[in-house]
Amino acid sequence: MRLGVNSVWRDWKVVRLIGQGSFGDVYEIHRELFGITEKAALKVITIPKENSEIEELYSDGYDNESVTQHFRDCKDNILKEYAMMAKLKGNPNVVHCEDLETVQHSDGIGWDIYIRMELMTPLTKVLDERRLTEEEIVNVGRDICSALIKCETQGI
Repeated sequence: MRLGVNSVWRDWKVVRLIGQGSFGDVYEIHRELFGITEKAALKVITIPKENSEIEELYSDGYDNESVTQHFRDCKDNILKEYAMMAKLKGNPNVVHCEDLETVQHSDGIGWDIYIRMELMTPLTKVLDERRLTEEEIVNVGRDICSALIKCETQGI
């Protein structure tokens, strides 16, 4: 993470790394508000993730302007995905994205994107902890179908 969460949202503190993927890292974050601990997930996407991505574009004949535009397009695509997720807000079966910030890198090439979202327990972790009853399995199936229907109504 190039910048800490505190540079974007001062009250939130990183508690732990939840996971890492090809597009970014996800952290559990907390803040104290009126004696209550609020919890959330923070996805941090760094574009480009590696300096080698920039070097590869230069070796392909890109100039400074086209390299910057390439990564701006990548950032804009992620912001469009966030906008799609915002359309799904309020559906109890879809993770809620709560806030978004982008910070351009000091060299002008690339961005850090911070997405604060609902902290959830992965289904795989629930399944590791106990065996679901048949009724619970049917309810999970219904919830998944409900989320898919909501996505379809939004053109996703």
